[in-house]
Amino acid sequence: PMASMPMYVFGLLQIGTEYAIARAWAGSLVLLLIVFALFVVARKLGGKDRR
Repeated sequence: PMASMPMYVFGLLQIGTEYAIARAWAGSLVLLLIVFALFVVARKLGGKDRR
């Protein structure tokens, strides 16, 4: 089966060690950055500003 980032983060949180939790936080940050980047690209390509 193919691994997904949310399942990776969830699995690391289940382990519970300090190192695993730190990696889970890093994975969560990566997910947030990906969503933010897609949001910025969509806003730039979305057309004119409606102000």
